[in-house]
Amino acid sequence: MTRDTHPILLQSFTDPMMGLSYEMEPIFRRLETHYPNLITFQNCMALLVRDVYDFVNPADLALGKEIALERYLPRLAAIYRAEEAISHMPICMEICHLFDTEHTSTWPLNLAYKAVERVAPNRAQQFLYALRFATVVECRQTTRAEEIKDVVRQCSVNEEDFLNCIADGRAEKDLLADLALCRHYRITGLPAYRLAYKESEMLLHGVLPYETFTDAIAKLTDNAVAPQHVSSCPDALFDFIKRHPLISPIELKEAFDLPDTETVRRLLKEPIANGALRVLPVCHGYFFSYHVGKETVWTAFVKFWA
Repeated sequence: MTRDTHPILLQSFTDPMMGLSYEMEPIFRRLETHYPNLITFQNCMALLVRDVYDFVNPADLALGKEIALERYLPRLAAIYRAEEAISHMPICMEICHLFDTEHTSTWPLNLAYKAVERVAPNRAQQFLYALRFATVVECRQTTRAEEIKDVVRQCSVNEEDFLNCIADGRAEKDLLADLALCRHYRITGLPAYRLAYKESEMLLHGVLPYETFTDAIAKLTDNAVAPQHVSSCPDALFDFIKRHPLISPIELKEAFDLPDTETVRRLLKEPIANGALRVLPVCHGYFFSYHVGKETVWTAFVKFWA
């Protein structure tokens, strides 16, 4: 079969707080390696929570906003914890601090993503991943401006450019365009995906297995695009991590068709031992953090594993 090099667009309709999208990361990493340079990944912000009080129990809200949130947040934390079973990407959400009476929407997270996408497009995917990591793994209140700015700095995005993009309205304009696109495609449930190839496109909905995407790509391209064989040598894994400086072994297992995460660890033994790759222990698992020189991208809670 002749390999078609026309790009495929995979556009995710999502929100930075979405645990379901976070749990889909291993599938996206597998698509990335099996369709090398053939899929363009984009994100369309869909503003999952316009107002958190839309989700609280009306009877609780009648007792006051603080009481309503006090009773809602444990339920939200339980939803996050249940989502970990999808792909076993670690979610550390014993207590949810995402909302309070002064921070009632995910608008700031959506706006922040659009600002980074505008001023540092090559960092946008990394920033979205880091923002989700801060939300569902570190359990930080990422609806707060200071927490968002901290993630901006972690991703080496120029903070002044980022803040100017928000202040001058460019980020809001882009976010409103995303929301208009959601309305155009009648996106009512998240996550959802738009696959586009040449003049054809299709929509997919929900938490989906890898095979659903491969079947959709085959149908959309009339079998002109097929998944490729992936080398799982240590150099291939380490080069991939350089493109994803914060990544879980679960994602690497999927991306390189490996039998388990212990195999991932074994293949990366050398860069871990020489300090080129660090391990971030978290509840229910760990992540790899790639760093250059003396500084690591994510330094909190880092320790070396022999």
